Amino acid sequence: MKNKFLLLIIFACACACACAQDLRLYSDDMVLQQGAPLHFQGRAHAGERVKVALAGLSTEVRADSRGRWEAWLPALPAGGPYTLQMGSETYRRVYLGEVWLCSGQSNMEFTLSNDAEFRRHAAASDPNGPAPDGGDYLAQGTAHPRLHLFNMKARWLTTPPRWSDEALAEVDAFRYFDTSAGWTLCSEAEASRFSAIAYYFGRALADSLPDLHIGLVLNAVGGSPAESWTSPQTLQSHHPDMLADWPNNPLVQDWVRKRGCENAGSDGHLHPYRPAYLYQAGLEPLSPFAFRGVIWYQGESNAQDVALHERLFTHMLADWRRTLRSPDGTLPFLMVQLSSIAPRLTWPEFRDSQRRLAESLSRTWMAISSDYGDSLDVHPRTKRPIGTRLAALALHGAYHRPQPAILPYAPTGWTLDKGRLTLDCAGQPLRFTKATPRMFEVQAPDGQWIEAQPLVLDGRAHPQPSDRPGRLALQLPAGLRPVAVRYAWQPFTRANVTNAQGWPLSTFLLPLNTTR
Repeated sequence: MKNKFLLLIIFACACACACAQDLRLYSDDMVLQQGAPLHFQGRAHAGERVKVALAGLSTEVRADSRGRWEAWLPALPAGGPYTLQMGSETYRRVYLGEVWLCSGQSNMEFTLSNDAEFRRHAAASDPNGPAPDGGDYLAQGTAHPRLHLFNMKARWLTTPPRWSDEALAEVDAFRYFDTSAGWTLCSEAEASRFSAIAYYFGRALADSLPDLHIGLVLNAVGGSPAESWTSPQTLQSHHPDMLADWPNNPLVQDWVRKRGCENAGSDGHLHPYRPAYLYQAGLEPLSPFAFRGVIWYQGESNAQDVALHERLFTHMLADWRRTLRSPDGTLPFLMVQLSSIAPRLTWPEFRDSQRRLAESLSRTWMAISSDYGDSLDVHPRTKRPIGTRLAALALHGAYHRPQPAILPYAPTGWTLDKGRLTLDCAGQPLRFTKATPRMFEVQAPDGQWIEAQPLVLDGRAHPQPSDRPGRLALQLPAGLRPVAVRYAWQPFTRANVTNAQGWPLSTFLLPLNTTR
């Protein structure tokens, strides 16, 4: 069965390459990445000469025997609008600016029209409703003249009904995404249909980079697991067991396999949740574009196996950086830590794993979202804080601009003395969002976890002012020498320690070497 599936993967690679250029990647109103060599590709008659011209630069290439061609132009600075000529095609209002890829599963796909803040604004704008709030972030509308959207919409939703034979034939040919709308300016209507997190990210980025046009490419697919965003070559090399008997493979989250079989059956049809599918249908076709970076909200469909996800994510990230023309690993990758919800028992461990990945992988940063979780809904409806936190991380990591809100994910050091465990958060002033800090636990040598009450915030007894920012002391039970400390270790957490800007401390578990 494994060999049969590997043959299918090899055949699928050929099909995916053939259909990649069927996606409409170029259109009016597009944004190309400034400061990076520009790669163009397309189709023409075999042997035909194709001219590519942009901003006073041009080159001419010849299509190969299959009618495919590719061309390069040197890097250009920010500017526009320009006209781009690609053979017989002409595209207008083309800008050189900043381009970000927005990907993941349903929380990234979650549209602005479903966002809680957007809905409140819409209600306040109703003539029969309450007066609009003059300080509302959306008070001036969601349209933005320097924000450009490229929405790769899934042609079929992964909801339970079985897809038609026609749909299955298209999915088998890797024609899963609809890009016929091309690039669009961020109008009210387009924004409402776009990712809420991506919109808020792009809006905050555009406000902070006032001279630049921002392009957002969205290819998120609800429910998609990380393995579907990983190349077949990488899976074969590092995770070959994930390729075997997918409908019954215990390494794949149970509901993911069931949903795939509901849509496509178990008789060999492809599905966007299958290993490598979305990499081939939704990422590899984007390889002509250069990106400034990626924002990523995914993990719900892999949280059942934390150790496997750690390895898979590391390999997937290397795939993405190589495919998106950053083999040196410098492409910024900004991920969202899973939120909080009950009763997903593995989520505290998964959130901590994401923290460790963000700390250990180069040019990888994480936005914490647990303070906006919903105990009953895997799709929290307050997305603006997450999008703006991602933008702050982008300004910090990709643009090297000071961002006072950036907080260490977890304590960077600790001391144990006279029945107190003091945690050091690298000098960041800390706050409690409620009167009493909570959700700290220490582990006794026998393995038992015991709640620990914080006594000191920022070097003084709470709530006095700080003289040594970033330190928090826990009072230990008499005689206890803990072997570990953890925080926010609940699927749905009401943990409430933040920095002065309101950024929360991450879920964490730290082993303690008590011989120090």
